[in-house]
This record gives sequence, C-alpha cells and structure tokens, in this order.
Amino acid sequence: MAITGNTEMAATKQELIAALVQKELKASSILISYVNDVSAFAVKGTKSISFPKLGSLTAANRASGVAGVPQTAAATVDKLDLNQTPYVSYVIDPNDEIQSTLNWEMEMAKLGASAHSRFVDEAIVTALKLHGIEVSASGNITRDLILEMREGLNKNFAPKQDRVLVVAADQETEMLKIAEFTQAYQYGGTGNISSGEIGRVFGCPVIMCDALADGEFYMFSKSGLNVGFQRAPQMSSQSDNDYGVGAMKTAIEQLFGVKGSQLNGLSVGANKSPWIFRYNDGV
Repeated sequence: MAITGNTEMAATKQELIAALVQKELKASSILISYVNDVSAFAVKGTKSISFPKLGSLTAANRASGVAGVPQTAAATVDKLDLNQTPYVSYVIDPNDEIQSTLNWEMEMAKLGASAHSRFVDEAIVTALKLHGIEVSASGNITRDLILEMREGLNKNFAPKQDRVLVVAADQETEMLKIAEFTQAYQYGGTGNISSGEIGRVFGCPVIMCDALADGEFYMFSKSGLNVGFQRAPQMSSQSDNDYGVGAMKTAIEQLFGVKGSQLNGLSVGANKSPWIFRYNDGV
C-alpha cells in the first residue's frame, strides 16, 4: 500500500513555509507601502542606486527683437546604498518538536518574517529621522505642528496625493485631542485599519507604527523616501544532525537600502529632504 509521508511532503512543506514567510512579511510591515519602491533599479551587480536630481529653470520676459538667454539645469544625484542585510536563523530540535502541540516550523517561520518586517520599518524610521526637517517646537504633536509640516510640504512642492502622517503610540493619544482628527471608523475607513491607518487630519492619512519611539511623528510624501530591495526576503533550510536526526537549520535573509529623495534640495539643509518633516527632539 502506498503511503504519502514526510519524504513526499518535504518539498511542498518548504514551499508552504516560504509562501507563509512572504505573506507574513507583507502583513507585518506597516511603512513599506508608504515609501517609494525603486527595487526595479536594484539589479544584479550594483551596490547602490543613483537618482538624477535636476535644478530648475527660470522663465524671463523676452523683449521684442532681443535674443533670449539660454539656460541649463544643474544635474546632481542622490545615491541609495544597498547595505541593509537583515538575517535570522534557527534550529528546531526534532525530538522537542514532535512532543509539542505546536507546529514549530510554521511558528518559527512567522516569527522570523515578523522580525524582518520590524527591521525594514525601523530602517525606514531611521532614514526619516536622518533626512527629515524638524518642526519649530519640541514636545507632543499639536494642531499647529501638523499645520507647520503641511505648510512646509506645500512650499516645497511635495506631491499632495501621497502624503502620510506617521505617529508613535503615545502620539496617537495626543492626536485624539485634536479636533480636526477624524478616526478611521468615523469616516468609514475601517477597511484601512489593518494596514495601519487610524484616521485622517486635514485630509492626510494618519498611521500609527510601533517602530517609532515615544514622542516621534513624521509627515512626508511617498516620493520623499526610497526603498530598494536587491534581494527579496528568501528562506532556505539545511540538515543539522548535530541537534538530532531530522533537525533542520533555517535562515531568512534579504538585501535592501533606504534613502531620502531630493537631498539638499530647495536649500533645506545638508542631507535633508524637502519632502520629509519630523518632530523636534530638542537636541
């Protein structure tokens, strides 16, 4: 009698776990969908991605019979280094696993994917802080600080259709004190809560993200920050008999980079993006 067992199922189990990792990564990362994805440019053989940054031209009123003066636009580049290499590995003892009611292969895969998602969100937050322009006053978020960030984005010609306000957990509490803040369930946006959106203020989506430390908040345009994955999260397993017959060592790894856009543009300061505004930490 033919019996389908672990030998026959091993390949499909690995595919199932790998699919689970990808699903968990997409579900757990809050910020990845709110930044500009330039992974298409992170091709094999490159260590960084360069983004052309052009200056502006000025229109002049040309008098009749007088030749116009030719102009040129200065061109520089912003460079995104592909230098983030998060790695997670684990070994499951087969004897302990078989005596447990949990499916440890699946559970550890979920935990590994969640760890990678947190790493990506934390890398994005680090870049937002590095490239963001500080608001004038320190302390908790207020109506006036939100308006200041909004005005700054407007004056810097930031795209209006893809802006977002990201707040830490304690700043969500402060948001509830702002009359103009509309919670998601009040405007019929309950379907967005799973993606992190908790409401809107002055038409801008508000996201609460655990990767932010207490006191942090950022308003930015999606075009203000780039993320590029040269190597999407991948998982592989190999036998590790030192920990018992059938023991497997599993690793999950990816390779990516994060960088602001239009750095030093519009005279906003060294290494700053005109399309990212952040809290003032008083330092």
